[in-house]
Amino acid sequence: MHRQREHIIEQMEKQQSARQLWQCLFRSFSDEGFDRIIHLSGTTRRMQIVSNFDASWNEYYVEKGFMERDPFLRYCTTSYRTVRTGIDHIREHPYLNDAEMQVIEEASECGFRSGFSSTLQRFDGNQVNAWNIGSHLSAAEVTRILQEKLPYLQMISYYGSMFASNLHAPAADNDNSRLLTARERRCLELSACGLRTRDIADLLKRSEATVEFHLRNAREKLGARTREHAIYLAIKLELISL
Repeated sequence: MHRQREHIIEQMEKQQSARQLWQCLFRSFSDEGFDRIIHLSGTTRRMQIVSNFDASWNEYYVEKGFMERDPFLRYCTTSYRTVRTGIDHIREHPYLNDAEMQVIEEASECGFRSGFSSTLQRFDGNQVNAWNIGSHLSAAEVTRILQEKLPYLQMISYYGSMFASNLHAPAADNDNSRLLTARERRCLELSACGLRTRDIADLLKRSEATVEFHLRNAREKLGARTREHAIYLAIKLELISL
């Protein structure tokens, strides 16, 4: 276990960009059977969500307002203890309401059956840093893995958060800009053309909340202070064209 621990830390240290680091982390979790990963960091007003779910799921998550009723944020990140998550454990949480159960049920349709929380900074109503580490495997299979590997998996999340924090420092020099999704680039392009959030939402047939989500993510990835600053950096880096 010690050699395995040293190896994964060395692999994280070698990554030169946020994209490479997240790929390394997702791969490391997947090697242990955990292939549905969600990481939340930041504040409620500036929350950064990184996951290996399909981009369509991340957008759907925002469209449906799941952040406001996600039981993971409300119940699993308020302490440092490990909480089991996923559809296979829904009966262990009888206090969940219908809206909260819907988030879990919809995540299960994307393959998230059983998982666990790993919290580095407890949610205090504003700020949080936590992982929802899930798997397509059954609760029984995940339990067997955790009996042997829980400390190792928690170690990956702790070091992963530390390295991710360093790579997400404001700068367009560290390749964070290359993480911009097609939707984020499109929203920046339309914003650069003078369209307001409402206009962009109408054009893309998305909610205003979704557009704001994409623009906020673009600002954070580019290390930009404002939307205008993000547009300037995106044009300078040739990520968008007018």
